[in-house]
Amino acid sequence: MNARIGFRAGGIAAALACAFLAACGGGGGGSPTPITPQATPTPTIAPTAQATSAPLSTTTTTPINLGGVSSGGVNVVSSASLTMPSVSAASTASVTLTAVAPSGVPTPSAMSIHLKKPSTLGVPSTPLAYFAVSVNSAVTITQSPAFTVNFVAAQTGNCYVVVFDTANQANGWNGMLGPQPCGSSVSFPSVALNPPFTLAANDVYVFAIVTTSASIATPTPTPSPTPTIAPTNAPAGQSSPLPNILAPTSAPGWAPYQVATAFQFPVQSGYDGAGQTVVIIGDNPPLQSDLTAFQSYFQTTVAGYGTYNIVNVGTGQTTSDTGGQAEATLDVETVMALAPGANIEFYWVGGLSNQNFTQAYNQAITDTNKPHVFSISFGGCENSYTNTTQDTTLVQGAAAGIAYVASAGDQGDECYIGPGYQIGVNSPASDPNVVGVGGNETYDPAPNGSLTSTYAWNDTDFFSGQGATGGGVSAYFTPPPYQAGVSNASTSFRSVPDVAMPAVNVAIYLNGKFQQYGGTSWSAPQMAAMLATLNQYCGGSLGANPGTWLYTAFKRGASNFFDVTQGNNQFGTDATYYKAAVGYDMTTGLGIPYGMKVAQSICGNGGVGPAFGYKPAAQSIEPIDGYGAARDTLMPAAPHNYVQDLGARAASQSSDVTIVLRATSTLALDESKVTAALRSAGFTIAKTYPDHLVIVANAPASTIDGYFRTQMHDVSQGARGVRYVNVTPATVPAEIAPYVKGVLLDNLDVYTHL
Repeated sequence: MNARIGFRAGGIAAALACAFLAACGGGGGGSPTPITPQATPTPTIAPTAQATSAPLSTTTTTPINLGGVSSGGVNVVSSASLTMPSVSAASTASVTLTAVAPSGVPTPSAMSIHLKKPSTLGVPSTPLAYFAVSVNSAVTITQSPAFTVNFVAAQTGNCYVVVFDTANQANGWNGMLGPQPCGSSVSFPSVALNPPFTLAANDVYVFAIVTTSASIATPTPTPSPTPTIAPTNAPAGQSSPLPNILAPTSAPGWAPYQVATAFQFPVQSGYDGAGQTVVIIGDNPPLQSDLTAFQSYFQTTVAGYGTYNIVNVGTGQTTSDTGGQAEATLDVETVMALAPGANIEFYWVGGLSNQNFTQAYNQAITDTNKPHVFSISFGGCENSYTNTTQDTTLVQGAAAGIAYVASAGDQGDECYIGPGYQIGVNSPASDPNVVGVGGNETYDPAPNGSLTSTYAWNDTDFFSGQGATGGGVSAYFTPPPYQAGVSNASTSFRSVPDVAMPAVNVAIYLNGKFQQYGGTSWSAPQMAAMLATLNQYCGGSLGANPGTWLYTAFKRGASNFFDVTQGNNQFGTDATYYKAAVGYDMTTGLGIPYGMKVAQSICGNGGVGPAFGYKPAAQSIEPIDGYGAARDTLMPAAPHNYVQDLGARAASQSSDVTIVLRATSTLALDESKVTAALRSAGFTIAKTYPDHLVIVANAPASTIDGYFRTQMHDVSQGARGVRYVNVTPATVPAEIAPYVKGVLLDNLDVYTHL
């Protein structure tokens, strides 16, 4: 997930080498005797400038006030101020304000101001004032600077703050803050930076205040084919398209109407997801007040439909992950907007561990609210430790007709492992039973703005860093049948992603105000909402492993998808990356589905699903496994890269264990044998499920050490706190080994919100 504050450029690495201001030559003198005008050149008046320095505070903000400036003898700014946030270390800031571009810095123009690659501001603009800022020693800030400018004459249109990187001039001018309505005065408040940003010593940052000649217009998406099937099969619910309501000027991102219209979401043809349930997983639920405000603004409520419910999963919840709350708000509001008739369940987990996610995936199978779609905006590196447990639950959920949807990642061909990243695809998007969703670039909301960009998402925010659509080849899963014969897909391993959705600049309501977010964290819930409405169109469900029908629709007609053919997902300076191409590719998959065209391709006139087999609130499991050997079985140790070992866990300290059983035809009997053995060994059975597939138990660390012949340690996972992990491989005793597919003994956060 990327918060979009709009500050965009490459790293500023060098000081401005020349002086900001140069005195211009004066003109010739006059004479009391009239002469023709040609005889006396018009004087060239040097532009005025204001310069000052101020020590920055490590605890409070530092206002830096500047007087007025003029250009060509015309007063432009009567006064201005720049407020620097608190900094990490002692430093002094030097600020120069002028009404003309500093020497060596080009004048910003509409087509040179980049908002999101490859788009530009796209409307006429006029620069009004320039701030040149430098610090004499490096500092780190967690908030952006704030700006206030008072004009001599009122300005029209919208104002923006843009920035120029003097050390990387090829990057041009890049959007930072705005828009704000212009007038006699304009202010740009400070915004939070995540991650923090370091200002290099003696580098010069040139900020310009520019105004457009008029307010930036509403984006007009590239037209897509109009659905030919009328919504005759839709149950009661939304009977008309989403209202054409735009995002507010305080967060000029994409609004629900633009997304739904650009890609023919079935909601625009009357299929709003009524009768469907979408699960969203997270570790910090949204504020109800934010959800209410969002729905009220965009008018996405449907009378009698679209409930919202929080479900506790696992052994505890947390509210300390503020990024998790932003993630959850993005996900829930996206589904509420694009499938407003669907019921939403927020599965609240206590942490981003394998145990919690495995339990959540399995809970969906037996949930009494009958989930149809499960949206996951999280990811972490693949490993055999998780595939033996989570894949088992995902196989069964997909067989029951649940469509699992997951973000492909925001770091190109890299995946999250601890607090760091390494080359690899993200799980669970790489699982063949999950629809992996990549991201495409969008052209910013402007007269030439469009969601239907032909570029894969790959851009850089000045403060937030680079984001690039995830994609690549699994290291564990072989090609699923639905990818057979698909051009550009691997013939040896599963290819990711399957499809794409827009990933840049959505307006969400978070913590009492509209903000811009993006990333494949936005792409995944868009796809979840589309699948919920496709289910409704097709009569309730797409059947077993519903994501495979996206490939069916593609093979029946590539025009059912918007093809993303340009760009790549190179992250940083990685030597390995994937390029967009015609047809399938490992940046945006099959492309972006046109919702109603896919629906018609799969289900014709609607109302009759392409397959049967959906088992809501399933109480049984597809028997796909046999028994294992009745002998001790070695299970790998949990991955614990990038953690600090704090030593052996206290013998009496209680720890959770999650055991996934083999899907045999005698699963209920197998469960009873395993739970009896665990109780006999000193474990407490915390939870079992109606499908008998997963067992949650707990015991003191000494009991776990002895029974599984391992060593439990406490570890520090940085900002995520103290966790526990088995630092040596675990041995599953012979008495339960025949029935056990995998064992999870740790509670490490192995996922991050994307």
